[in-house]
Amino acid sequence: MKFENLYDYQQKAVVDIRGEIQRKNKRILLRQECGAGKTVISSYLAAQIYQRKKRLYFVVHRRELLEQASKTFRKFGIPHGIIAPGFTPSNHNIQVASVFTLVNRLDKVPKPDMVIFDECQYAVSNTWIKCIEHFGDIISIGLSATPIRLDGKGFEDIFDVMVNGPSMKELIKKGKLCNFNYYAPPTKIDFSELTMSGNDFNPESVEKAIDKPTITGDLIQHYKELIPGKRAIGFSPTVKHCYTLSEEFRRAGINAAAIDGNDEKNRIQAVQDFRDNKLQVLFNVNIVSEGMDIQGMDAVIDTNPTQSLARFVQRGSRCLRSDPENPDKVATILDHSSNIYTHGAIDADREWSLKGGKKNKPKQTDEEKSIAIRQCSECYAIHPTAPECPACGFVYQIKARDYKQVDGKLVQIDYDKIEREQAEKKEKQDRKYEVSAAKSLEELMLLEVDG
Repeated sequence: MKFENLYDYQQKAVVDIRGEIQRKNKRILLRQECGAGKTVISSYLAAQIYQRKKRLYFVVHRRELLEQASKTFRKFGIPHGIIAPGFTPSNHNIQVASVFTLVNRLDKVPKPDMVIFDECQYAVSNTWIKCIEHFGDIISIGLSATPIRLDGKGFEDIFDVMVNGPSMKELIKKGKLCNFNYYAPPTKIDFSELTMSGNDFNPESVEKAIDKPTITGDLIQHYKELIPGKRAIGFSPTVKHCYTLSEEFRRAGINAAAIDGNDEKNRIQAVQDFRDNKLQVLFNVNIVSEGMDIQGMDAVIDTNPTQSLARFVQRGSRCLRSDPENPDKVATILDHSSNIYTHGAIDADREWSLKGGKKNKPKQTDEEKSIAIRQCSECYAIHPTAPECPACGFVYQIKARDYKQVDGKLVQIDYDKIEREQAEKKEKQDRKYEVSAAKSLEELMLLEVDG
């Protein structure tokens, strides 16, 4: 596998990783958007390790990701073994490993020179930590599109540094991800009666709130009106709800199925049927929310409200992969749970940091976030504020004054003014930080002169 075969931003990621290693940073988190090719970058690193006759483990947390990574390694001609139930142990220097199998064989496998942890937002769990600590002072690279934890804690205790890739907007502009239309209720749904489980909504309480014939019918109606015949991944709060929805869709003449983590044989077959275009809709809870690359997926149907920014971005991103067979592809996201009002636009520019907390939230305030999107009165698509609807082309009436949010309705704002205000606010925050960081009267006086 040659360096020049990588896209420019993938080449930059490799160069940046090498730079951090040269700076003695051995634990590196690589943040790349969903669909940016994190496994391809890993394949290049694996090929380099293989050529030098050193060892590398690529570690995943799901069977589907294990098979997908192995397929990518085979594509690029990288000999490798697989550490997982049902696979014969081998002496290959390159191994694709299930973290749950690896953790039980740590004393039986050779120590690698490099380990790559896929979907490393889970690296805080005991299983992952045990692997990381066992391997000790080797080069460890974590991959994630959404390095954020629901409890607000960061990853500073695991990784030394973060290498950041291009934003979703940049990848869409480059044509590496496809454009999309976003549909959601006109206002945020009231989920105040939902109970919590840990730091997110309790799945059973969500199921009880949304598992009603009227809502199910609404899902089917919107599918038929907005994405008829398109292949879509549906997200539900519980396994029971998955199967209920798939049955209702089939009754409506839509070829649908549901998958869960308990029935592996059914899951493998259903995913393959979906890949082969034998199914139109595939419902799941969180099985397809991370890492899975399914070519030709056109849409996402999200019925599961969440407090997790990571889950929100991961779900919506499932349909944004570009399709060589459909270069003009425009994906569709049906947000029946109004998650956009909680987390902002899916392609919002966000500041990611190992520190976690506020650094991982959208740059906009909650108020700015809520008025920076609008719903088309003609086709009901949700999109960032613009003079016309990108979905249907409807041109909005332009008025020569500012607007604000009234009665929960999205209205047009002076976007240039908002950006100016954000820039001024950031400048004041930066100035405040410089003053607080000054260690002497002389430094404060210099700041006063510069200001």
